[in-house]
Amino acid sequence: MGLSLAFLRYSPFYKKLDSYNAGQSLAKMMGRRGFELIWKPLFLAKFGKYSKEVSLAWFWARIKKRTTSLAYPEGGFLEFAKKLKEVSEKKGAIFNFNSEVIEIKSNYLKIKISNKIRGEKFDKIISTTPTQVFLRSVSSLSRSYQENLKSLKSLAATNLLLRLKKPFLSDGTYWLNVCEPKSKLMAVVEHTNFIDKKFYNNEALVYVGHYVAHDHPYLKMTKDQLLKEFHPYLAKLNKNYQKNLIGAELLKDLFAQPVMTTGYLNKIPSFKTSIPNVYLANMNQVYPWDRGVNYAMELGQKIAKEVIKDD
Repeated sequence: MGLSLAFLRYSPFYKKLDSYNAGQSLAKMMGRRGFELIWKPLFLAKFGKYSKEVSLAWFWARIKKRTTSLAYPEGGFLEFAKKLKEVSEKKGAIFNFNSEVIEIKSNYLKIKISNKIRGEKFDKIISTTPTQVFLRSVSSLSRSYQENLKSLKSLAATNLLLRLKKPFLSDGTYWLNVCEPKSKLMAVVEHTNFIDKKFYNNEALVYVGHYVAHDHPYLKMTKDQLLKEFHPYLAKLNKNYQKNLIGAELLKDLFAQPVMTTGYLNKIPSFKTSIPNVYLANMNQVYPWDRGVNYAMELGQKIAKEVIKDD
């Protein structure tokens, strides 16, 4: 297994791996026993019904980019976003919050703000919404561009946040992947084992995260229902956690994780859509890398250069 991971880490040829199936290839490279013990449960937990369709190039990127160093903005990503907003407004940007884009046409947006619908004209339009949301807002895409977007797959996510008086993973573990096939846990992440809890009212914060299909029952469950669902498995990790539980919050995202299937290089949407002056930039276009703030920022630079180049 070690030789297989070393090969992937130091190989620069991810494009040659794009057409290979990750599960089948890894079972051959590192042996079926090792794959089924460690990696197969993780693939199943993350991708569910799509676990047998993932490209080896996606897995290559996970190994290639892993380091022992992590960074996190002080105050959280909300403060980071506020700072970006502040800098952008000084440069003339205008933000419309609590609004919905209903329709996108060339140089034209139909926007709903406070139940009022109005039209706005622009020189260029960049949509950064998930692909499925973009498809709902356009009606004049070419058939080939539209069909390619429709073929792209994604997963939803649920994130149950636990607030505790004391640490949940008392050994200091930050990120715990759960490889037990019968467990209903995918990942347990204790944020305050990474960032000091002094920034969070001295509370221990624990994320219980899942990627799920869009029709999964977890998406319809409340935080109390999910906590009850996960309790037997959380108790195996920390039998006393309920005594320290202050509260819980639940976050959901319908389009959280693109599924990078074999042959994905040929499916990556172009920035330019088939509608003049309308561009698309989202997490379907960071392949072979995965969704993440750093890749989103890099994508922002790329799409900005593309739009400027077209002027």
